[in-house]
Amino acid sequence: MMEDNLQTKETVAYSKLKNMILEGKFPRDQFLSQRMLATKVNTNISTIRTVLRLLESDNLIENVPQWGVRIPVETEDVIKDRYFIRELLEVGAVQRIIKLRDLKDFDAQAIINKARYCDELAKDVTKNIESFSKAHFDFHMELARQSRSPLLLKSLSRIHFRSLILSHAQRGWALGASINHETLVSAILYCEEKEAIEKTINHIRGGLQSELDAMRLTKV
Repeated sequence: MMEDNLQTKETVAYSKLKNMILEGKFPRDQFLSQRMLATKVNTNISTIRTVLRLLESDNLIENVPQWGVRIPVETEDVIKDRYFIRELLEVGAVQRIIKLRDLKDFDAQAIINKARYCDELAKDVTKNIESFSKAHFDFHMELARQSRSPLLLKSLSRIHFRSLILSHAQRGWALGASINHETLVSAILYCEEKEAIEKTINHIRGGLQSELDAMRLTKV
């Protein structure tokens, strides 16, 4: 029973802390106090140490001997690699959707609604970064869900897609990047496969470029 309770505490603390990291609640490249982290997720030091080992295996934090743990700064190469994997997965999702979109039980309206809401928030993204980021994340995850591939959906989560979308909102959209998601959805639902894939790739690569541009500006 004690082991079950401990495992439950670890699982809950792990989930809470992981979500906080993915949502950008902690600064990057700053060492984080274990006591502070334990307080944030309402647990003890022993449990938080176990949780930190799990998060390290997820590549969400790094443990620097004699210094502590921190959330690593993302380099251009890391971001490019994550966008590369994202492109492979989302193009795969679009290819699956094209094969499914004419079925009676295919929920095209769910994708359209999420795209519309995303674009509405994007009109003033500087005041709604977190809300827009969540809507943007929900839209792209809906595309993955509509592909009806649980493995694809899980794989997209494994590249820390939520933090990727948040950092894009904070950096790329701060520069005034503008993408019409309803136009993208229209291509995915109604155009030939070649055009739908081309627009999907342009959408993803445009996001990557705006994020890289923003990163380079901060280094000037």
